[in-house]
Amino acid sequence: MNAMPGPAELLVLIKEDARVLEHRRLFCDAYDQCLDQAVAAGWVSWTCARCPSFQTEEERRIDGYAQEHRH
Repeated sequence: MNAMPGPAELLVLIKEDARVLEHRRLFCDAYDQCLDQAVAAGWVSWTCARCPSFQTEEERRIDGYAQEHRH
């Protein structure tokens, strides 16, 4: 799947490492492009949460977790 950059501005810094995964898909093929876009726009921080690729990955994680913990 070809990842298309889709970052959104986040108005607060992500200060805790644990919260990064809530906002960013670190191993996305478009991560560097999104980072470049955020820097060029002068954003304080950014999130992948509105990106279709991020949502798809989140759904996969939820489905995987549900499958692993089925009774």
